[in-house]
Amino acid sequence: MLVFEPVYTDGVAQISYLVGDSKAAVAAVIDPRRDIDVYLRMAKARGLRIAYAIETHIHADFVSGAQALAKRTGAQIIGGRSDSYQFDLHQASDGETIELGQVRLQVMHSPGHTPEHISLQLFDAQQGNQPFALFTGDTLFNLDVGR
Repeated sequence: MLVFEPVYTDGVAQISYLVGDSKAAVAAVIDPRRDIDVYLRMAKARGLRIAYAIETHIHADFVSGAQALAKRTGAQIIGGRSDSYQFDLHQASDGETIELGQVRLQVMHSPGHTPEHISLQLFDAQQGNQPFALFTGDTLFNLDVGR
């Protein structure tokens, strides 16, 4: 069963997501904020293992929690391709997929906001073969576009 939980950070224009499959008990956190306890509580309450911490881009406007999340959970950090990262991560290629049971994320290289920026198409086998959501990081906003 699809898990799709947005996490809003007050005072900062930042939304992260816990996405996964409750039956497979596996999840990813997209653009994790610095305070990772919220994801740990959510995952524990749903019986999920956080397997991935995904960065859509190198963030200049907030401190990422990806490294702390990886350290606490053993999650693999994933991001776009760049020599500018100052930490170890898997640099994903366009078209690469991240499997979360019946749920999967497909990487789309989408430079513009930053050169390494990736977007993630969300697929759920229970809902068909087409993607039904797109995580764009800071590229698209409601009634606006990334700066």
